[in-house]
Amino acid sequence: MATLGDKIKELRKQNGYTQNEFITLLKERFGLKADRVMLSKWECSKQTPHIDTLKCIAEAFGVSLDYLNGMESKPNLRLKNISQAKEAQIPMYGKIACGSPIECNLDFDIETISGDHVDGDFCVIARGDSMINARIFDGDVITVRRQNVVDNGEIAAVAIGDEATLKRVYYIENGIMLVAENPAYKPMIFVGEDCANVVILGKAVSMHTMLN
Repeated sequence: MATLGDKIKELRKQNGYTQNEFITLLKERFGLKADRVMLSKWECSKQTPHIDTLKCIAEAFGVSLDYLNGMESKPNLRLKNISQAKEAQIPMYGKIACGSPIECNLDFDIETISGDHVDGDFCVIARGDSMINARIFDGDVITVRRQNVVDNGEIAAVAIGDEATLKRVYYIENGIMLVAENPAYKPMIFVGEDCANVVILGKAVSMHTMLN
């Protein structure tokens, strides 16, 4: 079974950080007083980060504390902070709401975005603040892998009638629940016949920068 240190090291590498780069991130974003030696001790399980530090690490990687502590088998979402070393072209399906659903525009243009690689079949521009605790902010470009089913708790682009939104998806008895990553927004619950209007467009898989 992977230890806390194993998970920190794995997530750091998956997100493309060296130890020095990740320490710099923790210092600049969260004001943590840490160094590479301390990070090495965390990753080798020779020392356990303080709970407040662990919260910052979880936020930096976009995962939950439960995942780091072994209470979840996998993170609900890993949004990669892709570098701007290369460019790629991908269909852009307009805007998608991170708040109340907005009109779903399925007409697309081909846009150029930055990244070492691009995961997904199309991308959307996030609008609103309902997913800020998942580090998805207004104006972010999110790539989506086209699939009509996602795992419980994963973030997906979801069409609700002629509107679309980006939310965590939870399957409930006789229905589906869409949950924001901002406590200011209430869950959206659909049961019975109402589920016919809810269509999962795909799973959110990475975050990029669009090049104008």
